[in-house]
Amino acid sequence: MSTPVESFVTATVRGQEATTSALRSWADGLQAFGGGQSPLSDVPSMVSRYFDAVQHVLDSQRQFAETLVNAMQSTQTAANQAVRAAEDTADAVDSAANGTARITRAAKQQTSAMSDITKAATP
Repeated sequence: MSTPVESFVTATVRGQEATTSALRSWADGLQAFGGGQSPLSDVPSMVSRYFDAVQHVLDSQRQFAETLVNAMQSTQTAANQAVRAAEDTADAVDSAANGTARITRAAKQQTSAMSDITKAATP
Protein backbone atom coordinates (compact mmCIF):
# COMPACT_ATOMS: atom_id res chain seq x y z
CA MET A 1 0.00 0.00 0.00
CA SER A 2 1.35 3.40 -0.89
CA THR A 3 1.61 6.26 1.53
CA PRO A 4 -0.76 9.23 1.28
CA VAL A 5 2.09 11.38 -0.06
CA GLU A 6 2.93 8.86 -2.79
CA SER A 7 -0.74 8.61 -3.75
CA PHE A 8 -0.99 12.40 -3.83
CA VAL A 9 2.05 12.66 -6.12
CA THR A 10 0.71 9.91 -8.41
CA ALA A 11 -2.67 11.61 -8.68
CA THR A 12 -1.02 14.96 -9.41
CA VAL A 13 1.13 13.46 -12.16
CA ARG A 14 -1.91 11.78 -13.70
CA GLY A 15 -3.79 15.06 -13.62
CA GLN A 16 -0.92 16.78 -15.41
CA GLU A 17 -0.78 14.02 -18.00
CA ALA A 18 -4.52 14.31 -18.61
CA THR A 19 -4.26 18.07 -19.04
CA THR A 20 -1.38 17.67 -21.48
CA SER A 21 -3.36 15.06 -23.41
CA ALA A 22 -6.36 17.39 -23.61
CA LEU A 23 -4.21 20.22 -24.90
CA ARG A 24 -2.63 17.95 -27.52
CA SER A 25 -6.08 16.86 -28.68
CA TRP A 26 -7.13 20.46 -29.11
CA ALA A 27 -3.92 21.32 -30.93
CA ASP A 28 -4.43 18.34 -33.27
CA GLY A 29 -7.96 19.50 -33.92
CA LEU A 30 -6.89 23.03 -34.70
CA GLN A 31 -4.23 21.76 -37.08
CA ALA A 32 -6.95 19.91 -38.98
CA PHE A 33 -8.76 23.22 -39.45
CA GLY A 34 -5.59 24.85 -40.78
CA GLY A 35 -4.83 22.05 -43.27
CA GLY A 36 -6.33 21.45 -46.70
CA GLN A 37 -9.29 19.56 -45.26
CA SER A 38 -12.81 20.82 -44.83
CA PRO A 39 -13.14 22.26 -41.31
CA LEU A 40 -16.27 20.21 -40.65
CA SER A 41 -14.85 16.85 -41.70
CA ASP A 42 -12.83 16.39 -38.52
CA VAL A 43 -15.37 17.86 -36.08
CA PRO A 44 -16.85 14.53 -34.91
CA SER A 45 -13.43 13.06 -34.11
CA MET A 46 -12.34 16.34 -32.51
CA VAL A 47 -15.43 16.32 -30.27
CA SER A 48 -14.76 12.69 -29.39
CA ARG A 49 -11.09 13.39 -28.53
CA TYR A 50 -12.12 16.42 -26.48
CA PHE A 51 -14.59 14.46 -24.37
CA ASP A 52 -12.14 11.57 -23.98
CA ALA A 53 -9.53 14.01 -22.71
CA VAL A 54 -12.00 15.71 -20.38
CA GLN A 55 -13.07 12.30 -19.04
CA HIS A 56 -9.43 11.43 -18.40
CA VAL A 57 -8.97 14.72 -16.50
CA LEU A 58 -12.12 14.08 -14.44
CA ASP A 59 -11.02 10.54 -13.64
CA SER A 60 -7.64 11.83 -12.46
CA GLN A 61 -9.29 14.55 -10.38
CA ARG A 62 -11.64 12.02 -8.83
CA GLN A 63 -8.76 9.73 -7.93
CA PHE A 64 -6.89 12.69 -6.46
CA ALA A 65 -9.91 13.71 -4.35
CA GLU A 66 -10.44 10.14 -3.14
CA THR A 67 -6.75 9.82 -2.25
CA LEU A 68 -6.92 13.09 -0.35
CA VAL A 69 -10.02 11.98 1.57
CA ASN A 70 -8.38 8.64 2.41
CA ALA A 71 -5.27 10.43 3.66
CA MET A 72 -7.40 12.73 5.82
CA GLN A 73 -9.30 9.74 7.23
CA SER A 74 -6.02 7.99 8.03
CA THR A 75 -4.77 11.12 9.75
CA GLN A 76 -8.00 11.38 11.77
CA THR A 77 -7.74 7.72 12.79
CA ALA A 78 -4.15 8.24 13.94
CA ALA A 79 -5.16 11.37 15.86
CA ASN A 80 -8.01 9.49 17.56
CA GLN A 81 -5.63 6.71 18.55
CA ALA A 82 -3.16 9.24 19.93
CA VAL A 83 -5.92 10.88 22.00
CA ARG A 84 -7.00 7.50 23.38
CA ALA A 85 -3.39 6.63 24.22
CA ALA A 86 -2.93 9.97 26.00
CA GLU A 87 -6.15 9.44 27.96
CA ASP A 88 -5.03 5.92 28.92
CA THR A 89 -1.67 7.29 30.03
CA ALA A 90 -3.35 10.01 32.09
CA ASP A 91 -5.60 7.40 33.70
CA ALA A 92 -2.57 5.22 34.51
CA VAL A 93 -0.69 8.17 36.02
CA ASP A 94 -3.77 9.12 38.07
CA SER A 95 -4.14 5.54 39.27
CA ALA A 96 -0.45 5.38 40.21
CA ALA A 97 -0.73 8.69 42.07
CA ASN A 98 -3.75 7.42 44.00
CA GLY A 99 -1.89 4.21 44.83
CA THR A 100 1.10 6.23 46.04
CA ALA A 101 -1.19 8.37 48.19
CA ARG A 102 -2.73 5.25 49.78
CA ILE A 103 0.74 3.84 50.47
CA THR A 104 1.81 7.16 52.03
CA ARG A 105 -1.29 7.22 54.27
CA ALA A 106 -0.67 3.62 55.33
CA ALA A 107 2.96 4.43 56.11
CA LYS A 108 1.89 7.44 58.22
CA GLN A 109 -0.58 5.28 60.09
CA GLN A 110 2.11 2.69 60.79
CA THR A 111 4.53 5.38 61.93
CA SER A 112 1.89 6.86 64.21
CA ALA A 113 1.04 3.45 65.60
CA MET A 114 4.72 2.70 66.20
CA SER A 115 5.09 6.06 67.94
CA ASP A 116 2.08 5.29 70.16
CA ILE A 117 3.52 1.87 71.00
CA THR A 118 6.92 3.40 71.79
CA LYS A 119 5.32 6.03 74.07
CA ALA A 120 3.22 3.41 75.83
CA ALA A 121 6.23 1.17 76.34
CA THR A 122 8.43 3.97 77.69
CA PRO A 123 8.04 4.61 81.50
